[in-house]
Amino acid sequence: MSLERTISLDIETKNLDMEVEGLSFGDPKGWEVACVGVYIRNGAFEDRMAFAANPATINRDALATQISVQPLEALAKRLWRWLDEGYTLIAHNGDGFDIPILSKNFIEGGAGCARVFEAYQSHYVDTCSSLKELHGKRYHLQKLIKGTLGEDESKLMPAANAPIEEVLDYCISDCEYTYKIYQYGLEFGHVLYDDENQVNTLEVNW
Repeated sequence: MSLERTISLDIETKNLDMEVEGLSFGDPKGWEVACVGVYIRNGAFEDRMAFAANPATINRDALATQISVQPLEALAKRLWRWLDEGYTLIAHNGDGFDIPILSKNFIEGGAGCARVFEAYQSHYVDTCSSLKELHGKRYHLQKLIKGTLGEDESKLMPAANAPIEEVLDYCISDCEYTYKIYQYGLEFGHVLYDDENQVNTLEVNW
């Protein structure tokens, strides 16, 4: 088991209907951050943090997991601190979704993180981009979870109008799963992908 320091990150947005709002994946325009989940690992130590656009509206007692909730404006400063402390940033499809949106300024619905993400370039792994580069297609996190971690593991699937507490729990769950897929790949040199009940072995190079 690696003792590497890692932070895995995932975002959820305020947007409810891509078609009505004229949104598209791969284009950050129009997307607005509702919250950011971060799962922190340093050896056996683990922690969970969330950064929310409206933290005052969140009922901490309604969260299924223990999560420290901070204002979205605090995210960039935290990311700089983790970078200084030697953490590697992990995301699944961060290149295509999370990071471009978070890099926008606040007035555009982002989190003002462009400069810190540029600084992370040599301390960053996008598991989705890495697999696509090696194997020529995009691999969905849900099918990686099912293949690599087993039938009993699954992404939570909140409704679009779910309470913010459920959205935060879902976001943190994705962060933890991304870490587990990354760690499995580090340990074994591959991950497993369940595609229509056919499990494929995918070499990794992160």
